[in-house]
Amino acid sequence: MNYSHKIKGYQPKANANTGLAMNMFMSNETTIDDMIKKVQHRLTLKVKPGIKTWKALCKLIIGEGRTATQKTKIVLDSHNEDMLSTMAKELAPFAKELIYLAQAQGISIRLLSGVAINETPKYSMYSFGLTFDIGVFDQTSSGELIYNGNILLYANVAKLAATIGLTWAADQKTFSQQSRFELRPAWALWMSDNEMLNELKRRKDANLNLLAIS
Repeated sequence: MNYSHKIKGYQPKANANTGLAMNMFMSNETTIDDMIKKVQHRLTLKVKPGIKTWKALCKLIIGEGRTATQKTKIVLDSHNEDMLSTMAKELAPFAKELIYLAQAQGISIRLLSGVAINETPKYSMYSFGLTFDIGVFDQTSSGELIYNGNILLYANVAKLAATIGLTWAADQKTFSQQSRFELRPAWALWMSDNEMLNELKRRKDANLNLLAIS
């Protein structure tokens, strides 16, 4: 599978709706203050040149830069908190972010324990703590959670997961393992699965960081 689109997804994109043309920075102004004042005029900011201008400009061009985890005021339930506490430290922030991203779309997910040992191949992403399973649930008016196995919901969650670098492990033909997500190391972007697993084993045996880019 080609993962190059994920890297491209992290590239900053010009926002055609900001109304900030590039030539505004290539004007005849000769001082920084003159250029800042022009930015302020376009942003309708009535403050002296300074940090407020740059904060507004940064937010306008690249957004707030905050994650869904940072934005939310909702507290995780005890089940998901417990599951996160047992995860590898590299994986837990991704799983937590996915919970909140899904929640923002009205999808309630719970982290599951993953595959049983007798289902695990000799080496797999699960062997290195870089995979987790989820369940999608509907919440009743009384607060009860009822499992929902609709593949479309999992596919929607998969789209959210892809935005933060997680890979959906579902077989696209049979949709088996539709609940599983993996964190593929950045250094393995162009490797085959076997090459990646061999390198993960080498790092684990040598007590090296599994995700570090060397």
